[in-house]
Amino acid sequence: MKHIESTSEQPCRILIADDEPLVCELMQFNLEKEGFEVDVFRNVDEAYQADLPNYNLFIIDVMMNDMMGMNFAHHLKQTKSTTSIPLIFCTACDGENDIINGLNSGADDYILKPFSMKEMIAH
Repeated sequence: MKHIESTSEQPCRILIADDEPLVCELMQFNLEKEGFEVDVFRNVDEAYQADLPNYNLFIIDVMMNDMMGMNFAHHLKQTKSTTSIPLIFCTACDGENDIINGLNSGADDYILKPFSMKEMIAH
């Protein structure tokens, strides 16, 4: 996976789009503890309103509002200003075809729920 970088003045910014509140709280707390700046969006419509080119990493759940996470990822990878920003799917969709489709859609990595936070940080 591509390494996320930040400037010396600002920490890496991560956008999380996931509709599970407890998962979001867990990721946000632990990633911020590691020094990342994290914004959480509980649905894709809100995430579309964010200043997307200013993030260093996107972590997206596939199964928001009937696969809207996959559509959001497709949009990010087709948009010139966000196409090079790394994207990780973090999802319970654990079938071989789900993983292959996620990676073929432009995701740089695919993490299965449930996951450990050590695993998340390592990715």
